[in-house]
Amino acid sequence: MRKILAAKQWAMLVFVLLTLGAQSAVAGGFFLPGVGARGMARGGAFQVLADDLTALATNPAGLSRLKGTHLMYNHNLIWAPMTFTRSPSVMANDFSDEFVTFADPLAPQSNQSDFFGLGAFLALSSDFGLDDWTFALGVFGPNASGFQDWDPGGSQRYMQVRQQVLLLYYTLGIAYGHEDKFGVGVSLQYVDAPSTEFALAVDGNPNKSKTPNPYFNEFDLEAVLNMEDRVGFSAIVGAWWRVIPELEVAVSGRVAPVNLDLEGTVSLETNPGSSTYQRSDNQAVLTQVELDDNRVSVDLTLPIELRFGLRYRHIDTAGNEVFDIELDYQYEMWSMVEEIPVDLNGQATVYKSGVSLSPITLTDLSLAKAWRDTHSIRLGGSWNAVPDTFTWSWGGFWESGAVPKNYESVDFPSFMRFGVASGVRVRFYGVTLNMAYMHVFQETREVDERYGKVFLQKPLAPCPEGCNGVVVPANAGKFESSYHQLNLSLGLHFDEWF
Repeated sequence: MRKILAAKQWAMLVFVLLTLGAQSAVAGGFFLPGVGARGMARGGAFQVLADDLTALATNPAGLSRLKGTHLMYNHNLIWAPMTFTRSPSVMANDFSDEFVTFADPLAPQSNQSDFFGLGAFLALSSDFGLDDWTFALGVFGPNASGFQDWDPGGSQRYMQVRQQVLLLYYTLGIAYGHEDKFGVGVSLQYVDAPSTEFALAVDGNPNKSKTPNPYFNEFDLEAVLNMEDRVGFSAIVGAWWRVIPELEVAVSGRVAPVNLDLEGTVSLETNPGSSTYQRSDNQAVLTQVELDDNRVSVDLTLPIELRFGLRYRHIDTAGNEVFDIELDYQYEMWSMVEEIPVDLNGQATVYKSGVSLSPITLTDLSLAKAWRDTHSIRLGGSWNAVPDTFTWSWGGFWESGAVPKNYESVDFPSFMRFGVASGVRVRFYGVTLNMAYMHVFQETREVDERYGKVFLQKPLAPCPEGCNGVVVPANAGKFESSYHQLNLSLGLHFDEWF
C-alpha cells in the first residue's frame, strides 16, 4: 500500500515541480554559501548533515537520510549593494579641453537593482517503499544575485551597464544507504541558460590611432549581448559515513564543469549616457551603427568543486542528538577561467552626423579575467532545543576571492569575504518550516589606474597593446560591496499524513 501511495504522490507532484520551478531559479556572478535555509543558518556548514532536499545541490548522498515521500520549496531573498567610485584619471589631463561634462564622472555609482527576489528551489523525493534507495527531482539555480542595473552614464559603464542571467539546473538525484550508517549518491544535471543579457559601454571609434578618453568618448556606444545555451550537462557525486555514533565524515563535489556556450545577438546602440556629456567644440557625436551580421558567442565555464566535512554529534544518555558542530572545507577551481572570449561576426557601418564611414570588419574580443581557485572554511551547528520540534542553528564562513588584484570589476565581484548566519527550524504534523538570515562582509578593493587590467573596449578598432601605446583601464577606483540573505523554506512529509 505504501508503494502505491508513494508512486501516486510522485506522479502527481512531478508536474508541479517542473511547471513551477522552471519559472524562477535565476543566478549570475559567483556563488554564495548556503543553499537552502537550513544550510544557510549553519553558515553553509551542511555538507555532512545534508538532511533535506537541498542535498541535491550540496551532497546527494544526504538523500539517503530521507525516508518516505517529501516535497520542499525554498525561497532565498538577496540584497547585493555595490558601489564603484572612479578615481581621478591622470590620463584625463590630456583630454580636459576636449569635453564638457554635465555629470560628475567621479561621482559614486551604485547598483540600482540590488534586491534579487527570485532565488527559488523546488524538489521532490521518494523511496518508493524501498529500504535503501531514495530518488529525487529538483529545479533550482546557483545561490547568487542575478540582476545588475547601473546608470548608463555612470563612471562604471565601461565595465557594466546591465546584467540579467537565467540559469537552471534540472536535477535527478539517486542515493543508496542506511539513514543512520552511510550513504552514497549522485545528482545528474541538465543545465539550461535560456536567457542571458550583458550590456556595457564601449568606444565605437573606428580609428586605432585614437586613444580613448577614460571619462567619455564621442563614439560611445552601448553594446548589448542577448544569448542563450539550452543544452548543458553536469554531475555532483557524494558520500557520507558515520564512523562512530558521535562522528560523521563526508565528501562530495561537482565532478563535471558546466561549459556554457552562449550564442545570440549583439547590438551596438548610442549609449544613453552620452546625453550627459558634450564636446566643448560642439562637434557631433556618433549617431548610429549598423551590423550586417549581429551573431555573437561567448564561452563561460562554471568550475569543478570539491567539498569535505567533519561533524560531531553530542548524544545524550537516551541516544538522542542534543546538538552538533560541523566543519567543512570547499575548493572551487575558478582558475579554469583565464579569459572570456567574445566571438563577433560580419561588418559594422558607422554613421556620424548622418554620414556613413567605411564598413569595418569586427574583430573578436578577449576579456582578461585570470581568476584564481577559491578556498572556503565553514563552521556551524544546530541545537535541538525541543527534540523533533524546534532547532536553533548558527554558523559562519570565510572565503578567498576568485578575482585577483587589479582585475576587479563590477560584473563578477568575488573578493575575500566572510559571513555570519543564524536561523530556526520548526517541525509539526508532517510540516517543516525553516528561516535563516546571513550577512556577508566583502573586502573593499581599490585599483590604481597604473595597474588596472580591465580595459575600455573598442570593438570596431581593437588595440590590445594600447592605442598609440596607451591603454585605458576602466576599473580604476574603489569597489565596495556586501550581501544580505533571507531564506525561507517549507517542507512537506507525506508519509506522516498517510
